[in-house]
Amino acid sequence: MDEATSAHSPHQAIDRRIRHAMRILENEQTPLPTSAEVAERVGLSVFHFVRLFAAQVGWTPQDYGRSLIMMHAASRIRYSTDPIKVVARDFGYAKQATFNRAFTQHHGVAPVRWRAQAQAVISPVSGDGVRLETVPALRCFARRYLGPRELTGAQWADFVPRLPPDLRDRPRIGFAYDDPRVTPPGRIRHDCAVVVGDGLDLPEEMAEDGFEVLVSPAGLWAVVDVGRREIANGYRAVLDGWFQRRPDYALEGDPHLERYGKASGGEDVVSVSLRVRPVEEDGSWNMPVVVPVTRV
Repeated sequence: MDEATSAHSPHQAIDRRIRHAMRILENEQTPLPTSAEVAERVGLSVFHFVRLFAAQVGWTPQDYGRSLIMMHAASRIRYSTDPIKVVARDFGYAKQATFNRAFTQHHGVAPVRWRAQAQAVISPVSGDGVRLETVPALRCFARRYLGPRELTGAQWADFVPRLPPDLRDRPRIGFAYDDPRVTPPGRIRHDCAVVVGDGLDLPEEMAEDGFEVLVSPAGLWAVVDVGRREIANGYRAVLDGWFQRRPDYALEGDPHLERYGKASGGEDVVSVSLRVRPVEEDGSWNMPVVVPVTRV
């Protein structure tokens, strides 16, 4: 199957067992669980699990897990100065040579060359307006979508009418996981979500329609407010502007949050938020893979 496409309809509900499997593979990467281990945890035979996963996600479970490792590794190489051997070790590769081959096979270029090319194309951005903000954990009802970032508006247009009327005015958040410069368009993950807080159980009919409960990680976030059509510029302001001037902070990994709201003047605004932490004294980078959560 072509890497830029998925066999799954962009708005069709993903089977809840496959959604569970995706979360397992997204959050447990060192070591990566085998297809047999994941199949057992989601209650399917290995044969049926692999076929259903491939039909709905567009690649096999193991290819999906390995691709996530390579995409996270690419982001870390781009936005850190860690030696390649350290990156390889932290992503489960005992030998740098093995990591180099896997990275080159996935991205078409060796890790060292990737870093040089990535740094060369970073355009100067001011990063003005970026602030540090402590954000609490947010419990949400969310629905997973796959597809290019250009379809985000269509994904929200599909998501909102699926909500019960009493939830449609709740704060909305988008959970973003992938860098469009690294991930094929058809494989980009985006969770549309509404904040529901504690005490509200997910109705079974919503679960059947592809909804699940997600809780965003609490912590320190680099945040910038942008217009709804300027979300990409928000990421550039943080990653290519503020972050380049703040070596005292490291990215904490996905998900990134896109919190929708209103500015003081009443205009629509999106708070693009990336989780960060102060760099440890030894300069080491920590980029765990966490369950995605978004607030709109």
